[in-house]
Amino acid sequence: MAIFTGPVDSTTTIPVFGAGDPRALPSEFAMYCFSGATSGESCNHSVVSTGEAQNCHATCQEGLTTLVGPRGSRKGDSGAPLYVKGNGGAFIRGHIIASSAAPISVPVIGEIPVVSVAVPWSKVSDEYGVDIVTGFEGVDMVPDPAGATG
Repeated sequence: MAIFTGPVDSTTTIPVFGAGDPRALPSEFAMYCFSGATSGESCNHSVVSTGEAQNCHATCQEGLTTLVGPRGSRKGDSGAPLYVKGNGGAFIRGHIIASSAAPISVPVIGEIPVVSVAVPWSKVSDEYGVDIVTGFEGVDMVPDPAGATG
C-alpha cells in the first residue's frame, strides 16, 4: 500500500508502514497530512481533539478527530488517508470525512483555523474489520515515529 504525495497530478508515493490513532496536542508528533483526490497532499495539520462527537453531513457521529491546519479538505476528498510521515513512509491515523472554514468547537489557535474532521484508525478498523497492508519488496518494517503500533 502506498500514499500519493504532492499535488493532485503527482505520481510520487510513499509506502505505508503501519497504523494507529492520532494524538491531540500537546503531542510529540503534531504534524499530520492528508492526501485527497481533489486537494492533493496537505500537511502541517495539528490534532486538537480526539473522541469528540461532531455534526457531519447532518448526522452526529461519536469518536471523531478534529484537526486544524493551513487548508481543509475539499468536496471529493472524503475518505482521504490521514497520516504522519516518518522513516521514509507513512503511518495511517484515520480518514478525512469533513472540513469547515470555521472552527467546530475547537479553540482558536492564532488565526481562525481551517478545520478538518477525521474518523480515527481504530474506529475504521473496528467497524469494517480492515487492516493495513504493509511492506514492500526491499523495504524493511520501521518503527512508528509516534510510538503507535501497526
